[in-house]
Order: sequence, then C-alpha cells, then structure tokens
Amino acid sequence: MHGSILDNAPFRYFKQPFHFILIIFFFLLHGYAENSGLVSFKDLIFLFIILVPLSLLLFALNKKILKSRFKAGIFTSLLLMVLLFYGVMEDFLAGHPSLSAMARFSRLLPLTLLVLAVLFFLIRKSKLSFHRISVFLSTLFFIYIIADAGSLLYQLVSGKKPSLHTGNETAVNKCDTCSKPDIYLVLLDEYWGAEGLKTCYGYDNSAFENFLKAKGFHVVPSAYSNYSYTLFSMASMLNMDYLNGFNKDSMDMGYGYNLAVKTISSNYMCRYLKQQGYAINNLSIFDLPGEPTKYYNSFVPLGANIITNKTFYNRLLKTLSVSMANNHNLRWMQDWAHGKILKSNSAVMEESLKIAAQDKKQPAFTYVHLMMPHVPLAFDSAGNTMFVKYNADNYPVAGYENAYLQYLVYTNKKMQEYITRLQQATHGNAIILLMGDHGYRGLNCSYEKKMQFSTLNAVYLPDKNYNGWYNAMSNVNQLRV
Repeated sequence: MHGSILDNAPFRYFKQPFHFILIIFFFLLHGYAENSGLVSFKDLIFLFIILVPLSLLLFALNKKILKSRFKAGIFTSLLLMVLLFYGVMEDFLAGHPSLSAMARFSRLLPLTLLVLAVLFFLIRKSKLSFHRISVFLSTLFFIYIIADAGSLLYQLVSGKKPSLHTGNETAVNKCDTCSKPDIYLVLLDEYWGAEGLKTCYGYDNSAFENFLKAKGFHVVPSAYSNYSYTLFSMASMLNMDYLNGFNKDSMDMGYGYNLAVKTISSNYMCRYLKQQGYAINNLSIFDLPGEPTKYYNSFVPLGANIITNKTFYNRLLKTLSVSMANNHNLRWMQDWAHGKILKSNSAVMEESLKIAAQDKKQPAFTYVHLMMPHVPLAFDSAGNTMFVKYNADNYPVAGYENAYLQYLVYTNKKMQEYITRLQQATHGNAIILLMGDHGYRGLNCSYEKKMQFSTLNAVYLPDKNYNGWYNAMSNVNQLRV
C-alpha cells in the first residue's frame, strides 16, 4: 500500500520476508524465559548457531523453487513452526481426550505433511504478493518476543525464584567437633520394594535383603516413597520436606517439571553439608548446588535439551528408536537409543569407587543415581542382554512384564558386587544409603495403587545405631534422621 503506515519505520522492516528469523528468536527466548535458571546463555548461543543457518538454507531452497522471496519466507516460517513446535502440538492433542487419538505420531505426522503439501501448492499457485501476511507474522512474533523479554525482566527485577520446597529450613551452625563420615546416597531408580514385588509377582526379595543385613545394613520394613515420579521424589527427599504447590498434572516438561529440577539444583541437604565442610560429588542425573551433572539422561533433559525436547527432531528420534526397534526387530536401534544410559550406570559406579579409594582432605557426600531397574530393561537375571519392546512412553508393552523382574534380579546381583566393593574401599567407615525413589509404574498387573510407592530403603551406619529408623518410613524423613 503506497503511502501507508507500513512504509514508515519501524514497520518497513516488517514488510521483509525474514519473519522466520523472528520465529527462531521467539523459540529461544521463550524457552529461556520458561526455563529460567535451567538454561544458560551459552546454550542459547549454541542453538542459535545451529538454527539460523538451517533456516537460511531452507529459505534459499524455497526461494529457488517458489521463485519469490516473499513466498519462500512464508513457507520457511511454516516449516520452522512445525520443526520447532511439533511437540507442543502433539502434547496439546494428547491432553484432550477427544483429540488424543490424533496425537499418535503415525497419524499426526502424515496429517502435518499433508497440510504442508497443500499449503505449499496454494502458495506456489497464488498470485498474492504476501506482503500483508509477512507484516502480520513479523508483528506477531515481535510482540511475542517483547512479552517474553518483559517476563525475563520482571524475574530479574523482582528476584522471585519459585520453588516447590516450603523453605522451612532450620539454620544449623557449623560443627567442628562432630563426627563427619563420608556419605554415599546410592539411588536405584524405580526399584520396587518387597511388598510390591510380593503383591504383583509373588516374588520373595528376602535373599537380597538378607545379603544387605549380613553387610550390616538396616532394611526398613514396608518402606515407601512419597511421590511416584523421580523428580518429585528426589526434590522432596533432598529438601527433607513435602513439596509446596505440588501439581500431579505437571509431570511433563512444564511448570511442575521445571520447579522440581530447580528445587533439586538448590536443595537444602547439599547446601547444609557444604556448610558443614563436605565436598559434593555429583554422580547423579540432576544438577546439584554448584555441581552440574556430568551424565546425560534422556528421561531428565537439562540445559539446551530442555528447549529442544519438543522439537520435531527429538520427537522423531524418540519414536523411531521405539517403533523401528519394535516393528522390525532392530536390536541395534534399541541399543543405540539406550546405550548412553547403560554406559552411565557403569561409569557412575566405577567413579564412586575411585572416589571412595581416595585419601580425602574433607568429608564427602556422593550422590550415585543409577537407572536400574528403570527402563531400559537391558539384562535378564543371568546377565544376558534382553530385547524388550517398548511403547512411546518407554514402558514395556503388554506381554513383557517379566522383563522388569528379570532386570531387578540382575540389579540385585550388581548391587551385591558394588556394595561389597564400596564397603571395602571405605573400610566400613562411610554411611551408605541404598534406596529406591519410587516403585514400578509400568506393569499391567492388578494391585492397589499404593503399591506404586513401595520401595527399598536400606541404611548402613558405621556405628550400627539404627534407632531413628522405623517401620513404614517414607523417603521424606530419610535425610532428616
């Protein structure tokens, strides 16, 4: 429009077909604002360096095919919306019962490709200049960027840091005369307690518990977790309190997830131990206060992975690793998808044993988090590799329930070896907490829902004084005692 407001600055820029760059800025800034404190500026730069050249390449290819930079800009923006926000669309559909069937990758992907193909054909055949649509997209995402920038500024100025823990922390003075043994928290992810195993499988786990008792451990009868998801269970336990503002509907990559991760990364237990002169050895899947994790875990994305978790690439990778392995019996695909987790299990055990063997100048708290017997269910009770088919939620499909029990028995054997070596390395002078974070949720077996919370709690104290531990103790009180 000649002489219109669109010809004046700053709107002149909005008439250009580079709104796809604004989409990338919005994607990164929104991810940063939504996950404040969990994503570093370095992560943003890394993603920016990848995404901008990719978008320019898409624009150049579309321009060559569509013979118009404005048409190319529109279709490039459409492609980026799909590539960057595919998971958002998938989760939205999955969250509505009437639309959930369309959230399946096998249905949503073909539909998305069909819509893109139709739009490509219409854009190519259209006689429109697409100037107004370019202005609309540029204006829209510019407003989104300003809104997220305002949100970040408010967080910075207000200094508010939302958290799930109550903040009811008792100030404790540093004690220079107290006994300060090394502490090893060995967390077995999704380890079902004796009651759950007995109820669902009829399996007697007393052989493993008797081994622990012979090693001087106290095994808490009927121990249970307070939450059935790792993030919330560990946030509660490490802060020695129930969670404030807990929302069971926020388990996924959302507000509840982010708060739980932040609560763990600033947990009271580690801060208290640092105050008492302890070094913190982080061999877990979480960031701890001042100690970022060194181990990758696809179940708990951190850093740049938090932002990219819902992209088309990540959802495609997750789906292919499941469906390709299942439908075509591609064992190597499953091994590739789960290989990092299995290697991490071995690495953290060996690293903790090296730490135990060192001559240390200060006491240490070592948090060892093992994805065992959590999926991937890699080995049977004899140590042979298993090929287990999973669904999209990474749980074994019907008919493979026995795999969990097989892997738990394998885990017992590995723990017998590991605990023996750890006690030898520490000469029996370290506290060892061998625990599960929650019970098993994946079985298609009839049992009371409370059995999801049945878990393992075994404690070794050098002085063997277990008066503080009681039957049916829950995880929230473990570190308090």
